Amino acid sequence: MASFKWPPGGGSGGGLISFGKVGSIAATPGSASVSVTFGVPLVSSSYRIAASLVNTVDVADDLLFLNYVVTAKSTSGFTILFNAPLTSNYSIDYAALGDT
Repeated sequence: MASFKWPPGGGSGGGLISFGKVGSIAATPGSASVSVTFGVPLVSSSYRIAASLVNTVDVADDLLFLNYVVTAKSTSGFTILFNAPLTSNYSIDYAALGDT
């Protein structure tokens, strides 16, 4: 697990940010959700998810407005639900942040 102080220099309002799991998972056209399973479970499910969607095939499809919500979270992984089925191939780059 990697961690760093935020803000740099130790200003007020910051703290230690821990990265428990970082990875990428493929999501194929037609997918309405994707589940991520950690190889080794985390010690707590109180982590937060930072994620981004990356179109791996065509730029034109990037005009599709996609939102997601984390619908399930446990020490062994999480599930992301999209607001619409995917129309192209995407990867979801993610980091589990916090008490990991």
